[in-house]
Amino acid sequence: MENPRAYEQLVKRVEELEKQLKERPDKEEMMRDLRKDLLNYNDKMRSEGDITLKKNFIIRNRKGEIPGSENDNDNTLSMYFNDVKMGRINHIFLGDNSVKGDFRNNALLGRVVHREDAPNILNNGGIQFQLIRDEDLDNRAKIKNEDSLIPQITLHASEAYGLSKGEAVVLWGTGVGGAVQLGQIYGGSYRAIAINNDGIFIYNIPTSDPGVAGQIWRDSNKFLKISTG
Repeated sequence: MENPRAYEQLVKRVEELEKQLKERPDKEEMMRDLRKDLLNYNDKMRSEGDITLKKNFIIRNRKGEIPGSENDNDNTLSMYFNDVKMGRINHIFLGDNSVKGDFRNNALLGRVVHREDAPNILNNGGIQFQLIRDEDLDNRAKIKNEDSLIPQITLHASEAYGLSKGEAVVLWGTGVGGAVQLGQIYGGSYRAIAINNDGIFIYNIPTSDPGVAGQIWRDSNKFLKISTG
């Protein structure tokens, strides 16, 4: 043999690998350990880290400051896609299983409790849907400027705004091109009230008395009137 030392090293390495293989659990042992671990979860899905679905959808319970809170140890549950490509639209549906079968009686319900003994901040019993641009966030997903106005739909206890006790529904549009609009569409026509940077607008007001008490209409002289029915 030209290189006995190299051969001895190869034999030694093979013996080490064989030893490692013998120490590894077989399939039956692995399944037994897996069943034991699953029993500890009491039929509930638990994870100390992130839960990843199909490699691109993440559910994460992380630490992170929530806008309006002074506590840096708040818990934040995030659900998001990490596979964002140009031209791809990612959706999150809640309460809709109509794709499979005939499930037409779906409802999406959300409930939070405003506690009287908790700090009177906007996140105490509030529900918010916000549209935030990239430039408004720092690397911890916190809004950089707390004084900046964020377009949103908000439900809050009115005390959070310094008002008397009650419940407030707030719609905010921001920016020069922003707007808040309430409308109704039926039979190819629509009526709407819009508030934007230019003012307050009411679209498609009836031009004759509709005969419905309380309804707004406009006469031939362009005066707004309220029908008495």
